[in-house]
Amino acid sequence: MQDQDSKHIRAIVATTNLVRGSILTLESLHGVARDVNHDHRKGVMLADHDHTCPPLGISISARVIPIENNQHGLELTSVMYGDPDIVELPDGSLGLCQWLPEHPHPFKTADFDDSAEPMINVDPANFGGYQNIHNIAQEIRSIDPELNYSVGIYERRSLIPDPEVVFQLGTVVSGSWFGIRVAKATADVMEPRLKRMLDVICDTIVKTAQCAIPHTRPITYIVKVNGTPNVDLIVRTRDANLAIRAFAGDFSQVEKDIATLHRRFNAEMIQFLLNERGEWEFNFLLTADGKSIGTKTAFTRRDVLLREMELKVKKKV
Repeated sequence: MQDQDSKHIRAIVATTNLVRGSILTLESLHGVARDVNHDHRKGVMLADHDHTCPPLGISISARVIPIENNQHGLELTSVMYGDPDIVELPDGSLGLCQWLPEHPHPFKTADFDDSAEPMINVDPANFGGYQNIHNIAQEIRSIDPELNYSVGIYERRSLIPDPEVVFQLGTVVSGSWFGIRVAKATADVMEPRLKRMLDVICDTIVKTAQCAIPHTRPITYIVKVNGTPNVDLIVRTRDANLAIRAFAGDFSQVEKDIATLHRRFNAEMIQFLLNERGEWEFNFLLTADGKSIGTKTAFTRRDVLLREMELKVKKKV
């Protein structure tokens, strides 16, 4: 593959200012800077926090700097990808590949938490802020009090991001996610722990579909399956029944696609989206040497989102 043109950009991505009722401490900013500077895995730059889009580039260094009003900011230096290369995907179609030969680092997003227990992550911005999020988290945790799983809170510090719920299966449940699957979570053939966790996922989907804000926007549901490679399964919808059918359905073709893509590209993480026909389709993957490889549709989606973001900025000016 050819070397690609790329560019460095610097931007303040977080500050100690009050945002939606929460504050990042100076110590936390220094902690993030240390991670960026010393971790061999690099964080990715995403278009508007959209996990369904291939990365725009990677973060290579960070520092904490003083800003106005005696506050501090985290200044991130990132390297943006240049023009993509064309690659042939296993199904014979043409995809795109972006990488930085001078930065052959694996991605943080490709390395799932190796915790044994599942975790469900929600963003306070989608549930009325910190005053309400703890009640929502308690409701989710009480779905199956005897099952070991936790509810985490994470924050995307944009204005009001589209609703997102992330289900990290953990190593135990992930081990039985692929295999014998049927349409209903109540099937007796399903491994008991998987069945119970799938019931939790389904109930969480119903609860969040009812109350997540903005109410006019679809919810992105992400199931993270630990394995070799790790797998993202993403459904974007406001229809709870559609999401439930997808996650409780048949993954036999997905399993075959995972094996083929892993053999071809040595992928660390592979992402699949539910398409408009209700079928799982490959979106993009990440490799251990820093390559981002995906369908042309995935990269087009990213380009459209970037243009929409630029228009919003111009309207504000």
